[in-house]
Amino acid sequence: MNRINEVYEELKRLEKENKQGITAAEIGNSLNIDRSTSSRYLNELVRKNKVFKIEGKPVRYKTNATMKSSYLDKFDIRAGKSLIAILEKAMAAVMYPTKPLPILITGETGTGKTFMAETLAEIVNKTLGKNKHMPFISFNCADYAHNPELLVGQIFGVIKGAYTGANSDKFGLVERANNGILFLDEIHRLPPSGQEMLFYLIDKGIYRRLGESTTEHKATVALIGATTENPKEAILPTLYRRFTVKLEVPPLRERSREEREELVDQFLAEEAGKMNTNLSIVDSCKEVFLSYDYPGNIGQLKSEIQIACARAYLRYLKNEVDQVVITEDDLSSELFNFSKENIIYQEKIEKIETKSIRSKTDTNSLLLPNIYKQLNGIIKNEPNEISKEKIQKIIKSYVQELSKNYMQPHFATEKSWQQLMDQDLIHALERAYIQLKDQMPIYLNMNQLFVLGLHLQNYRAHGHLENKSLPTIVHPNVQYRVAARQIADVLEKTIGFYLPEEEIELIAFFLSPEQYVQTMAKQSIAVFLITHGQSTASSMAQVVNSLLGYDVIRAIDMPLNVLAKDIYERVKWEIKRLGNVNGVLLLVDIGSLITMGDTFQHEIELPIKTLSGVNLPMVIEAGRLSLVSDMTLSEIYEKTKRAMFTLIN
Repeated sequence: MNRINEVYEELKRLEKENKQGITAAEIGNSLNIDRSTSSRYLNELVRKNKVFKIEGKPVRYKTNATMKSSYLDKFDIRAGKSLIAILEKAMAAVMYPTKPLPILITGETGTGKTFMAETLAEIVNKTLGKNKHMPFISFNCADYAHNPELLVGQIFGVIKGAYTGANSDKFGLVERANNGILFLDEIHRLPPSGQEMLFYLIDKGIYRRLGESTTEHKATVALIGATTENPKEAILPTLYRRFTVKLEVPPLRERSREEREELVDQFLAEEAGKMNTNLSIVDSCKEVFLSYDYPGNIGQLKSEIQIACARAYLRYLKNEVDQVVITEDDLSSELFNFSKENIIYQEKIEKIETKSIRSKTDTNSLLLPNIYKQLNGIIKNEPNEISKEKIQKIIKSYVQELSKNYMQPHFATEKSWQQLMDQDLIHALERAYIQLKDQMPIYLNMNQLFVLGLHLQNYRAHGHLENKSLPTIVHPNVQYRVAARQIADVLEKTIGFYLPEEEIELIAFFLSPEQYVQTMAKQSIAVFLITHGQSTASSMAQVVNSLLGYDVIRAIDMPLNVLAKDIYERVKWEIKRLGNVNGVLLLVDIGSLITMGDTFQHEIELPIKTLSGVNLPMVIEAGRLSLVSDMTLSEIYEKTKRAMFTLIN
């Protein structure tokens, strides 16, 4: 433990005996250090918002943990005690009379700066009530740092002709955040011109879109900037001085053990809730999670826990053990080596409690919703009132319910699906995926097909008896209807599974990406794996997605008989249909694929980076890092590049 943490821990110990606060001299005597040294560390803790100072003679200090927040106690805030005092100061700044005060948040990568800004916005809107709402706009400047003009244009807007490719006027984030909160992460990535424009917005409430010389626009914005750099060196002095409130989020290694334990328990409970069985952890492994100094802070802690849980669950699925227990074998090599040097292993096992865990013997949890009884009941009771729009809404709700409950990490293997579907149906769906994935007009996901399989299993059990009056609801997108018919043809040819017209139309709703994308892991950076060969990319992606427990790698195979331009068009189409992501990392092998990202950069606004010579360690690292919310495209690119030469233990 370093000296500043020793001072903090000693302060916590002593204040249990003296509720009035502790002096620097008392800390010095207790730790056998000079009073001036203890005073220096205590004031550093004050700057980090972990300790507050009680003025007087002598000056006394108390930890923020002893100061209950009468205001924030009203809200259900999942933030550690070290962040409560910071949130209080931020609240005061945003709610300041006349206009909000600009806030600058500093801290290392992964400390929770984005989380704090999001939490602040949530508290503010709860405080304002239903009659008033402050929009919250979040943007990471690092994602466009490679193109300063595009970065400034994203924030302030662009007029037609401002730069090559600016074919129309575009609103900026400032305009969208008017009368709300604008959070700019990695704000130091803004070029000097952009920082000057931001200074002018703070000072005057006025801004110009990129390319404008005379027209001015007004906006009232609660600006929150965040940076991992030293702001005095990375931000222009004029802008830095304009940030009235400056807050520093402490790294994980400087937070109390109690707070770290809350985070570990929270992340373990979240992973336990995703499994269809109980999760436990060996005490010594939990001690590793609590003791390691994470360079990536909270983001890295969460990622390490996810990987350990995925490995433990994979061992369980292979029937090697009869329960999911996280042991030393499930730790990453980094944490494993740390544990061997620092931790004494014990046999005690702690069970992770979560309300989301379902027992394998709980057969009621595996009962599927019956769309046929639901629809026929409504049609019977409302024969003259039921509309196609209402039926379509019911169908969408049914598809979303299946996706939400079953398109989860613990259903990432065939064994899990075998509990719910007939073997011949699984076989037919796998054949459909192999035959159709490269010729379908839409992107096909295997887990998405298996969710469709749950409905087909439902049809086998109920539909053929009850669907005589089931109406035919046509999906509005012809591409999904074509794909549905292709799947139905494969099912009939493979296992003789005939589907009537209304069922084929119903399949189309299972292929719509909006029905299932919300259940996938939340990624700020999308990762595509594109390699030559019939199924090289798919096989590698399946291994990584199974290991990590999420569909984080999007695979596109390039058979040797397929033209490069056709693959280009497919990848471009896939990127354009992405949801809310901040960038794209392309992992490719050789040849013409290497220049693919450069070609797209002029057609797609999203930043794109390409890594060639891809191997399995690179794909694993890229997938793992894409789950870390604070990671930028550039950071994932560099770390994945280093993994090229890494051997997996």
